[in-house]
Amino acid sequence: METVELRNKPELKIIINQNGFQILDSADPVNNGDYSFFKLNHVEFHPGRTDWLVSIISVVVDLITGGGNSGKFKNKPNLQFKVDSQSFKVYLVDADLDKAKAITDLLNKKSLHTTTYPMKSNNPLSQI
Repeated sequence: METVELRNKPELKIIINQNGFQILDSADPVNNGDYSFFKLNHVEFHPGRTDWLVSIISVVVDLITGGGNSGKFKNKPNLQFKVDSQSFKVYLVDADLDKAKAITDLLNKKSLHTTTYPMKSNNPLSQI
């Protein structure tokens, strides 16, 4: 069993065991649970980035209305899980993003839905 602590307060941990993983998310308890590698389709890491479309629209609206609310709007960094037929996000505010990227790669490798294809060999004997 391996425990990866992504954030201390509020606590965010992912515990990996032989057949699956557990999420402990104190910030959003709806994400808490045990998940099987067999049901895991994939995990995506989304770093925080500026949402330029919303930022530009807010500046235009600010110019028209004379308000002072424009600025950069950022999407929160998150891990998006696709498990069986459901999808959910675990937000990574104040979390270790390097560990989050590493856990994404590890979970995707352990996922039983990950398909690997054998490499073609140039050796003519291997085609017999």
